[in-house]
Amino acid sequence: MFMSPTRIIIGALIAEMTGSQRGLGWNLVYFAQYYNTNPPNLWAAIVLSGLLGLAFYGSVVAIERRIVRWQPAAEG
Repeated sequence: MFMSPTRIIIGALIAEMTGSQRGLGWNLVYFAQYYNTNPPNLWAAIVLSGLLGLAFYGSVVAIERRIVRWQPAAEG
């Protein structure tokens, strides 16, 4: 089964949240736990993870459009 790039980013963030001492997921947990939810570091980590997911998704879509010449028929 093909995993979408957004699922891969979510999986990496969850792995960093649970078993890492650095990384974007660790920053999310650290700043949410030990500070209130208003510091710029927490919001920067949230925005960065969202932008990273969008960038990965966009790159996979662009590669698919370039490689796959045929388009599957619409279902439904």
